Amino acid sequence: MSELGVTVHPSAPGAAIDIHEELWNATEDISTVLTWAELVGLWILLLAAVALASLVWPVLHGYALLILYLGGVLGAGSAIYVVYQALRSQALLKAWDDAFMPFLYAVKFEMLPVEGSDRVRDVWTRYKSLWRVLEYAEPKSRLSKIWHPSELKFDAEIKGKKASHRFDIYSKIESRMSLFVRRFTGPSPVAETDLQRLKEDCEDVLKRETTESFVVGAFSSSGFTPEALAYAKSDKSLVRDDIALDVIEETPTGYRVVSVDVEDEET
Repeated sequence: MSELGVTVHPSAPGAAIDIHEELWNATEDISTVLTWAELVGLWILLLAAVALASLVWPVLHGYALLILYLGGVLGAGSAIYVVYQALRSQALLKAWDDAFMPFLYAVKFEMLPVEGSDRVRDVWTRYKSLWRVLEYAEPKSRLSKIWHPSELKFDAEIKGKKASHRFDIYSKIESRMSLFVRRFTGPSPVAETDLQRLKEDCEDVLKRETTESFVVGAFSSSGFTPEALAYAKSDKSLVRDDIALDVIEETPTGYRVVSVDVEDEET
């Protein structure tokens, strides 16, 4: 129980065990698929080598055909099983990735101390470490800026389809990703209506731009009301009926991740 009345369960130990167990269970399937891919690659290289050699020594032409047909028969016979294993491995990795994100948020926000006195910059730095594509928002060269057009604004009004909306952090990387962060620094806990307004503002801006993915963060230095927490963990809070809000509490020395995934994380 925090001093603001919000119960926050330890997220690192239990999550770490579950995450590594899922990855361990997937390794055998992944290894099978990779081994098959290696054998197919060797078959293609051998076929190419014998085929090229047959141009010089025609007697090898028959061996090239033999390798082609034999490899084709064996490959086709195992392809169905390997494709099944590949799809299964892909699903396992997706599940592992979903389970890993709340743990990674806990590491990036809860286990590292605040750097400097500028909280906005500190939040931005942590999101950059979570989503590496955001690094393009601060290009290190002119060429990078040309190849990866991006926007980065702090405490700015961002135009939506209906109106402009203020965000403490707004970043857009080409059409690949957008980041919206709003900090609530008032003395009262964030209410459900505050999160509803944040969701609606983001959706209004997203109507004007094309982006493949986006992240929306709500930060509060005074906590969140029980109604706001219930809203954040419900499907009603999903931006574009797809993405959950990052609900994070600011403390004097760091952060507490309250909710980052309404489906997989129980906080």
